[in-house]
Amino acid sequence: MKTKLVITVVYACCCCLASAAIIDVWNFTGGSTTSSNGASLSFLTTSPETPDIDGNNQLNVTRGNGTGANISLGGSYSTNNTKNITVSITLADFDFSKSNNQAFGFEFRSGATTVTKLKLDTIATPTPNTRLHTLTGSTVAGIAINSAVTTAPLTYGLTLNFEANTYTCWIGTPTSDGSTWASRYGVHTGTLNLETVNIDSFRPTLENHATGDRFNIDQLQISYEAIPEPATLGLVFIGGILVITMRRRAAR
Repeated sequence: MKTKLVITVVYACCCCLASAAIIDVWNFTGGSTTSSNGASLSFLTTSPETPDIDGNNQLNVTRGNGTGANISLGGSYSTNNTKNITVSITLADFDFSKSNNQAFGFEFRSGATTVTKLKLDTIATPTPNTRLHTLTGSTVAGIAINSAVTTAPLTYGLTLNFEANTYTCWIGTPTSDGSTWASRYGVHTGTLNLETVNIDSFRPTLENHATGDRFNIDQLQISYEAIPEPATLGLVFIGGILVITMRRRAAR
């Protein structure tokens, strides 16, 4: 019984080490653009139109070009305290068919500097009146879908890995690419020097949107996985020693 108890404690600690924590999340419920931690989503400071909420707890952006204000993450995330940081964006639907080179972007920021930018781009194809969507990170782009209009939800995002100095643009989840876009998505991981970066904010951007272009954001979430505290690692180490000791006693 004692052995089982120690194993349970160690297992629980290891699970804690591997779990991600939410920094902030916007669900746009009840017409609100305020996050769970009270941060206001100042979407476009230079937009000719103000994004408005539809009746489905989504942020409906009908048109606009510009860059939003920096939105604080409430702390600094760097190689000193963070394994990785992820932004996850769920669009309920979109229509980017009215012009070329539209982009909805998300920038991780370090002070006044953009560390990296995730963009959902629309580019023209050789076939008249058709578009291709791509996800673009710092240097790597992959063709994602051959339609500029969809009524199906899409979740995509960007993960920065401070340990490996890499970024990954992903669709579905960071590990599965579990959507119908995956078969048309190419290389999406690249290197990025994160050694001296302190990510403390983000900002959204819109580019080249025409009248009639729109997208509905169902959720915007930012999460991270922390480097374990020395005390926590010590607890796991001690627990491991206890397991070995109890097993040796039981074997006698």
